[in-house]
Amino acid sequence: MLNIIKYNPYRILGVYSDASKMEILANAGKLKAFAKVKKSLSFPLDYQELLGEVERTETSIDSALSSIQNETEKIKYALFWFFRVSDEIKSAQSDIVLSLLRENYDLAISQAASLYAMHGREILSSLVYENSSLNPDGLRDIFLGALTAEVDFSQIILDKSVIPSDWYVSLKGQTEGNLLDQVKGVISDIRNSKTPESKYQIAISNINESGQKIEDSARSIDSNSPLYPVFDNYADELINCAVDYQRNSYDYYADKKAYILAQFANKIAQFTKTKTRCQENIEIFKENQSTLLPEAYASEAQRIRKLRVDYAKSEKTIASGKSFAQAASEILSIIKAKTASSKEYLSCSEDVVNDVLTVVIDQVNEAMHGSKDEQYETLAEAYEVTNYLGTFDMGIDFKTDRFDENAKTLKVMCLRRGIVKRTFTEMLRAEDSSGWQAALFIQIAAIIAGAIITDNGDVGGGALIGLFAGSLIWLCCWRDRCEDEMGDTLWGCISSFGCLSFFLMAGIFIYWITLKGVKCVINEIKEELQ
Repeated sequence: MLNIIKYNPYRILGVYSDASKMEILANAGKLKAFAKVKKSLSFPLDYQELLGEVERTETSIDSALSSIQNETEKIKYALFWFFRVSDEIKSAQSDIVLSLLRENYDLAISQAASLYAMHGREILSSLVYENSSLNPDGLRDIFLGALTAEVDFSQIILDKSVIPSDWYVSLKGQTEGNLLDQVKGVISDIRNSKTPESKYQIAISNINESGQKIEDSARSIDSNSPLYPVFDNYADELINCAVDYQRNSYDYYADKKAYILAQFANKIAQFTKTKTRCQENIEIFKENQSTLLPEAYASEAQRIRKLRVDYAKSEKTIASGKSFAQAASEILSIIKAKTASSKEYLSCSEDVVNDVLTVVIDQVNEAMHGSKDEQYETLAEAYEVTNYLGTFDMGIDFKTDRFDENAKTLKVMCLRRGIVKRTFTEMLRAEDSSGWQAALFIQIAAIIAGAIITDNGDVGGGALIGLFAGSLIWLCCWRDRCEDEMGDTLWGCISSFGCLSFFLMAGIFIYWITLKGVKCVINEIKEELQ
């Protein structure tokens, strides 16, 4: 039943639409007097059997009087109530109201079109007490505007054969206009809302209430319609809302809810760019859902989510990142005890590591543009935090491709500035000792070659020449180590000279051992020949 009929102010006041001011005020006075003493007063136009009980309080009576003060509003309500100006108008208007009550809207529209065409001026004259700017043609727009405000004609099949063409065009325009205003209103409400949660509630409420209507209209809409760009704007705003909620809401299962918004946005998006954006985010939300912890761990998951969101909103520093990671580590240990090393647990742990690692990378890159002291301090702090992050559980792919790669780069930067030192084991690793191995091989080869090719029988002298020739390669190793690890600090230079001394002593020792061996071999050969 249409509210504009059931709660019509003329019904509340107990009068016909074309009643005089005096009649209206007289009835209002009686009704208010009875309402004050908690008594009711009935009128022939109550039609309680058909429309239900009439609510008559002092407030509702004053509201009814106020509703018909404006000329346009007065005419709007009158067109949905009963007339008495003439028998013909009275009968025709009664038929319209009854058709509306039966929800036979195409017949009601046809009847209204006929009535206003024949008696429009007469109706206006009975309603407007002074000169009016309205004309009979305006009755159509007022009637259809009020009707489409309550009835969604986009969901109703009308018999166009009984509706005049100009009325049908106007009805379609009114329907689109109402939907246009509704969607624009929702877009405005979402944009003006302050929190991700409130934005989401506005969006999901509209989808639940009007989603099917909007989706159906978006599917069949013409590109020339004013709704076309508005629907696309709405889709874009829904994606913004979904991303905002997914990133900034404390809801651990935000991806599931954001996924719903993104799916609806994809259905109503009109332009290719917006559709592509919708589909990209749908895939992201879908993938994120696959790694969510089961609801049995909702309490711990929610705590982790809150820590992550608060950290994202805070002034992100390496120090705050460590505090965040330490707090998250306690919760992760609880989850691990329940789930072992499940995919969902590892993903949760990786999220924490990634949040902090991202900040570490940004802070280090920024510090590289600062002074040497700033670089040293930042790198030292970053190295400490990264070592702590290395204690977190991670999947093989994430650890290899994301964490280890950045941790290794950071360590090299710290080695170059003398912040950390290589351990002996690290120095002997193949990747670090390849230069030493080559130098050692060349050194020995040079000593042997010098001992063999000497032509004056002085094996020691020839080997000594080979020693100094081969030592040149150790200078290359020393130079590489100086540049690669020590940087240009004072301590780096001192350490570099220490390395050079070590290399020269190593060369002399190798010379002595090799010379002994070469002499023994030569002597054995001489003895055999003799």
